[in-house]
Amino acid sequence: MQSSIRICMKILRKEGGHFLNTQDIGNFLRESRKAKNLTQLDVARQLEVTPQAVSKWERSECLPDITLLPQISQIYGVGVEDILSPGLDSNETDYNEIMNALGSMVDKQLFGRIEKEFLQAPEAKDIIVPIDVFMFLSHIQKNRLLDILFEKEDYEIIIDEIIQYLNTTQKIKVVRTIMEKRDYEQLETLIPFMPRNIKTEILTKLLQSDQFEHIENMLPFLNHEQKNQIIDYTFHQKLSWTVLENFIPFFDTSQRKRMEGWILEEATN
Repeated sequence: MQSSIRICMKILRKEGGHFLNTQDIGNFLRESRKAKNLTQLDVARQLEVTPQAVSKWERSECLPDITLLPQISQIYGVGVEDILSPGLDSNETDYNEIMNALGSMVDKQLFGRIEKEFLQAPEAKDIIVPIDVFMFLSHIQKNRLLDILFEKEDYEIIIDEIIQYLNTTQKIKVVRTIMEKRDYEQLETLIPFMPRNIKTEILTKLLQSDQFEHIENMLPFLNHEQKNQIIDYTFHQKLSWTVLENFIPFFDTSQRKRMEGWILEEATN
């Protein structure tokens, strides 16, 4: 198994040079970000990944998913080929050849062995396949491994690392599966980088479950309309305003005025 996985994780080589050098790529991503005066959080929000993922790319612990490369190149104002082969003359690299090689690395036979490893691992912590392998998987292959992973009790151990390699549809699938499991703490780690409609869906579910503690941790990432939703729900359910006492610093002026009226009304009654 290890020798097969090594096929996915080794640096692709070409006569006279290297296709991928993770150390150089990490350094290049870090310097490109700094040149644009962006923080890791700024980049993470634009890419809808976690800041930890951006940090790992820059520390050369893993590579971004190939589907993110065009967006990263746009944010940093560099070419995709510059990211994959930093420091080399563009004539020395063949971007199409690199991408074709990456896209065909995990064939049916190799994926079968990866799938078997996921299936046979008693728990997620026992999976020895490097998480970076997700970078080279197809949409269907990723979905299959996600289904297997969610059958394991300790799935959350590696879901934070996998999320960066998923597209929006797959991220939504992950969030909805976690909501069904009522794993609210895990949701908190994923909420900041979910699309607006999914944040609203999560918020609605948490409100209906009276999970105000977890909602409080969401507040920095909610928009005006979503915060109004919190106030409306709490008021219509005839809950005490004190439920939202810790939320007030995150409300804007109009929302605070609504709260003041609510507090006065409750005090009068």
